[in-house]
Amino acid sequence: MRRTALALCCGLWLATGCGSDGGGGGNSPGTSPANVLSVSIGTSGLCTNINEPCAAVTVCQPASATCQTVPDLLLDTGSVGLRVFSSVLSIALSPAVDGQGRPLGECVFFADGGTMWGGVQLADIILGSGSAVRTPIHVVDPTFAGQSVAHNPCNSSVDSDPQAVRFNGILGLGLFREDCGPVCEINANNNLYFACSGTACTSSAVPVSQQVQNPV
Repeated sequence: MRRTALALCCGLWLATGCGSDGGGGGNSPGTSPANVLSVSIGTSGLCTNINEPCAAVTVCQPASATCQTVPDLLLDTGSVGLRVFSSVLSIALSPAVDGQGRPLGECVFFADGGTMWGGVQLADIILGSGSAVRTPIHVVDPTFAGQSVAHNPCNSSVDSDPQAVRFNGILGLGLFREDCGPVCEINANNNLYFACSGTACTSSAVPVSQQVQNPV
């Protein structure tokens, strides 16, 4: 779910770690360790929702130096995984597919009533000055697999415009590794993950390795 500032700030502190241990250790003034990600609140022209921290993440083609830094990603401790609107991505990523070669899509529902639909794709993710982590991400696109804002497997009107929601995507820093886990691996009727053939998308079981994951 999209959370308020208190939950977000506490979650970010836990996710990024501390600079000292009370025993005199820590980082020199003016430097940041690799496990720290800078955040902003209300300092950009897009991410202006009150009390909602945002950050930038670098997205790369797998095993490539072709990268793009995506700013204005809402930090969310109530969801898991990186979700980026396709309209702000300028690099091509590799689609995740099932055993039959069908591209995978996902529906995600949030507590504020928002819904996201789009394809699952593979990317190398860099947070702050850390090392790249290869993980499936959710590329938010209402037209993925021939769907639309009003007609899609989510059976709901889905987010389509970063300007409307005031962020370019969501960086979910929840407590779990995957956004669904074993439930979506064994249950084909999960209604979160879908395998698409043309414009026909069917709820599908997806191995945890192909599910959208927490890049932290």
